Amino acid sequence: MKTIRSLYTYLITLISLEVVTWGMIRLARTFTNPQIEGNAGQLAGALALILVGLPIFLLHWWMAQRQAAAEEEERFCIIRAIFFYGAFLGALIPIIQNTLALVNRFLINIFQQPSYMSIFGGRQIWSDNLIAIFMNALLGGYVFYSLQKDWDATPPNDNLSNIRRLARYILLIYGLGMLVGGVHEVIRYLFSFARTIGATPQNWLANGLALLIVGIPLWIVVWRIIQRSLQHFSERTALLRQIILFLISLFSAVGILVPLGIIIKILVEVIFGGHQAFGVVLMEIGEPLALALPLGGVWAYYSRALYQTFNAEPFLKRGDLFRKLYYYILSALGLIATLIGLQMLFAFIIDLSLRSTALWGGLLRERLAAALASLVVGLPIWLSAWKLMLADVAEKGEAGERARRSLVRKTYLYIALFVGVIGAMISSGYASFILFKALLGQVEPDLLAEVLTSLSQLLIFGGLLAYHLSLLRSDKKMAQRFLSDLHAQFPVLILTTQNGAFASQAVTTFQREMPSLPLAVHAIENGVPDETMSQARAVIIPGDIVAEPNDAIRVWLKNFSGQRLAIPTSAKNWHWLFGSGRGHLAMIKRTVKIVREMAEGDEISSSRDRSSWQNILYFFGVLFSIELLFSLVSFLMSLIFD
Repeated sequence: MKTIRSLYTYLITLISLEVVTWGMIRLARTFTNPQIEGNAGQLAGALALILVGLPIFLLHWWMAQRQAAAEEEERFCIIRAIFFYGAFLGALIPIIQNTLALVNRFLINIFQQPSYMSIFGGRQIWSDNLIAIFMNALLGGYVFYSLQKDWDATPPNDNLSNIRRLARYILLIYGLGMLVGGVHEVIRYLFSFARTIGATPQNWLANGLALLIVGIPLWIVVWRIIQRSLQHFSERTALLRQIILFLISLFSAVGILVPLGIIIKILVEVIFGGHQAFGVVLMEIGEPLALALPLGGVWAYYSRALYQTFNAEPFLKRGDLFRKLYYYILSALGLIATLIGLQMLFAFIIDLSLRSTALWGGLLRERLAAALASLVVGLPIWLSAWKLMLADVAEKGEAGERARRSLVRKTYLYIALFVGVIGAMISSGYASFILFKALLGQVEPDLLAEVLTSLSQLLIFGGLLAYHLSLLRSDKKMAQRFLSDLHAQFPVLILTTQNGAFASQAVTTFQREMPSLPLAVHAIENGVPDETMSQARAVIIPGDIVAEPNDAIRVWLKNFSGQRLAIPTSAKNWHWLFGSGRGHLAMIKRTVKIVREMAEGDEISSSRDRSSWQNILYFFGVLFSIELLFSLVSFLMSLIFD
């Protein structure tokens, strides 16, 4: 209930605060901007925002401060931290944007270009921006003062540290985006000198310089603050830092590949007879190159920072996970580009060979250039990334087994299988469809070409399916051999009573799930286990023996050097707080799972198992995330084929 109350209070406070701030900005602008001066609608709108927002803000801010003063938990809750840093960013970012608009219009005027050609604030005047800067500076100053009071309070607040870290990285990405955009515009301008028709677009230079003038200082200041914070262990090992560095490295790498494909496509068109003036070719190359160069710099710098992060803290296991994610995603993108290139190349060859209307010209030249560009970009990326992942899998011992059992690898292989099966179904289904239509008397004009194109797609998807299926089977065989050896080195002893039913069921399950595991059963009525049984790495003890062990067993358990697994089976006058509601079969499955984790050297999972529905939801969540990434890449790659 307190969380819902806090969420309501701070959300209304933040919204009303922004309403009041921008109402005051609009009110001040009505007196300085000749375009809206005397406009009754503008004045009425500004007064309405202030009249409605101010009482609501004052009431809810008073409520928030009273709750924070009365309850320490309220003062240090994460919602309050999000409010403060959200309000601070809500003031700081408009200050930066309006500063950018001032600089942008100033440079546009210097280069004698129309004001509307500014990227930012083209329809504004200087007073509009100064008013917004002043009002947001007042807001930011008050929020910073209130925030500093919370920072000075004790005990230290982890929520404030976590949200501050998030705010810093938001500003870092913001400044980095301006830096990349500025370099892109300046390089576009430099390549525009090759234009043979029309004037050089100097607004590109003005806009680019404005982005650089504002973006470079912002990026440098924020990055230095982040670097200085790394003296604290919590900052060096923060998951958010590693995720941000990983995403910057990944998206900048993808951003390099797409413009590279466009450049290769343009050059291939020229090689195959697409005669264009040198200036036109240079301009067309300049557009993607202007994006590739700054992204290349970002990738080189931040991939190195990511590498140093994990080398500095070798105990973190996240480094291997992020490395696998990085290379498997690159491998997937390279494979997609390769498959698209192959499909386009086969379609080009079929059309050129069979279609009567297919004459060598601009359209076919563009298709061939797009196919070769996709192959030239995709194939090396796939081979280089995939080679590294194959090398991990080929390692002997535990390292290779971890690579084969990696969730990232399994997800990659199963997605490839899914795509291969669906693609083969669609291509074979379409080929069957047009053949059946022909048998029924409705013959397509280019029947042979259509069938061959569908069969070529079937060949591509069939190859994808066969290759990844063979990898999956190979992984399974190698894993079985490796795990069988591990299980054979982990003898297990089950203690039981003469009337106990748990042991017999457990033996059957162990023999089915872990056939190479040395398993022994000992009835406590026969005394203590002999010396051979005492060498077991783990002993499984049902609840009735745990509740009432005889003296000999108690002494033996005290001296036993291996792991002890207490099973919450029913015992007279004993009530287990966890696990007692399960049947024998469920407890045995859980026991087998824990023994398997022990034998294989894994961390023992929590006692609460995820349901199959949770696993399904996690799987589709991963698929949705990958779909978003691939949608972005597909949109960028479509530029190659337009």
